[in-house]
Amino acid sequence: MRVFYLPVASIVLFAAVLFFPRIGGLFIPFSPLLLLLYLADQAREKSSDILFLVLVGACAAFEPFISMYYVLTVIFTAFMIYRWQNRPESNWIPVAAAPVPAFVLSSVLVFFAEGVRTSLISNVTEVLKILVDAAKKAPETGAAAYAAIVEKNMDMAALSLVLIFPGMIFLTSVLVAYFTKTFFYKIKKSEHEIFRLPDNLVWVMLAGLAFFFTNDLYMRSVAFNTLLIFGGLYLIQGFEVLRHWVHRFKLAGIFKAIIYIIIFSEPPLMLALAFVGLFSIWFNFFGKPKQETTEN
Repeated sequence: MRVFYLPVASIVLFAAVLFFPRIGGLFIPFSPLLLLLYLADQAREKSSDILFLVLVGACAAFEPFISMYYVLTVIFTAFMIYRWQNRPESNWIPVAAAPVPAFVLSSVLVFFAEGVRTSLISNVTEVLKILVDAAKKAPETGAAAYAAIVEKNMDMAALSLVLIFPGMIFLTSVLVAYFTKTFFYKIKKSEHEIFRLPDNLVWVMLAGLAFFFTNDLYMRSVAFNTLLIFGGLYLIQGFEVLRHWVHRFKLAGIFKAIIYIIIFSEPPLMLALAFVGLFSIWFNFFGKPKQETTEN
């Protein structure tokens, strides 16, 4: 039972967003990592598993939505990585599949539950009004012109954002899953497995992007969601290329951190990295492997 603090800490970090909304989101990515460390710990017992499920059920009595989201994201992500660890031939599956339950549920709610969609549109509209007012007070930033356009089409802008919620959830969840898997392997001192999607999945992406050419807003949102989904997946694949060369040149840790921070703080660089991941289907960006020297 001594390892039971790990799932408890996982729940606490995930729930931190309720009590500290501004910084709680920073803790959420560590939640599946702690739970994964618990699942892989040899000291784990069946009694602690039962106690953990009871704890999740008790949380559901007070915050059903947050608890359901915890099950669909944190528990499912940790379980997938735990079950698929050390399978380099299919290492992309746990990362790419981890966001699927949350994506499916959010898609059902956004596209088929009118009450939920209406409530989300109302909330997004209020946020957009706050952003528009802030942009008007700072015209020197150049955002006032964009704010005026949004203000004239407030309802349409809010609806458009709500319709891509599933894609945004997938994008954030897949990055968390990759983060979790990478750090879990580091902690366990396992060999890093390069994330690479099957090349044929690019046709699925192209099929989804074809909806851009339709006139219906709901159908076009399918294309935007597809863009977010595969944008996240190919961003990870592009990051693997970057990681390869950073390690190839044996850069010091401080320089690695600076490079990663710069890239992930600049959306255009992240977009470029996603294109690198996409074009790695046709081009070998990893270069030739180092030749091993042998002694005669």
